[in-house]
Amino acid sequence: MIKKLIKDYQPEELAVVFDAKGKTFRNDWYPEYKANRASMPVELSSQFEPLIEVLKAMGLPLLIIEGVEADDVIGSAVTQWKDHFEEVYIVSSDKDLMQFVDDKVKVLDTMKEKIYGCEEVFEKMGVKPEQIVDYLS
Repeated sequence: MIKKLIKDYQPEELAVVFDAKGKTFRNDWYPEYKANRASMPVELSSQFEPLIEVLKAMGLPLLIIEGVEADDVIGSAVTQWKDHFEEVYIVSSDKDLMQFVDDKVKVLDTMKEKIYGCEEVFEKMGVKPEQIVDYLS
C-alpha cells in the first residue's frame, strides 16, 4: 500500500504513524476507555514488527509516541504541518480523522481510492468536518 501510495501520489514528504503498545493518557482519564473493544487478532499484530523494519529500511520516518494514540499524533502533525504545505493528506479509512479536513487537508482512503474534501465528508457523514467530533460523540 505504501509503495503504491508513493508511486501514485508522489508525496513530497511522508510519515507513517502507529499506535504505541500499552495504555494511553485517555486510559488514565477514563479507565473504561475502549474496554469493550476486542483485542487485535494475533494474525495482524504479529505483522507490525516486520512491517516496521521494512518501513525503516525504506527510509520512511515513523511516528510512534508512547502513551498517545496514532489518531492524536496524526491530528497534532496535521495541525502543525498544514501551514507549511500546499496540501496535506491523511491516508486512512478512519472516519475520526475527517474532523481535520479543510481547504488544505484531505483524507485519502487508499482501499477505496477516494479522496475526502469538505464536500465528500458531508456526503459520507451528513455533517461538516468541523462537526465530526460532536457527531461521533
